[in-house]
Amino acid sequence: MTIRTIEELKKKRDLIQQIDWTMTPEKAVDMYLEWGAGWTRGNDFARSDDQSIYFVIYDWESPPQVTMLRRSAKEVEELAKIPVEPGLIR
Repeated sequence: MTIRTIEELKKKRDLIQQIDWTMTPEKAVDMYLEWGAGWTRGNDFARSDDQSIYFVIYDWESPPQVTMLRRSAKEVEELAKIPVEPGLIR
């Protein structure tokens, strides 16, 4: 079940504590997908059981969305998808 509001997300303390605040979508592709750039990761690579929880901003959606993803080498799961005020995206 995908979380749809910030209030729902705030109740998921265990999930919030797992967020990798330094992960970017580009770094996630590089670490978890075999077609990532590779050379940019240095010693920062994912093992088969590693996973990251991070945010992606989909500003092409209307309204713009902030999406929380859990990514591993095997799959990506959408955990939360929360609309954002357009002014905050800018």
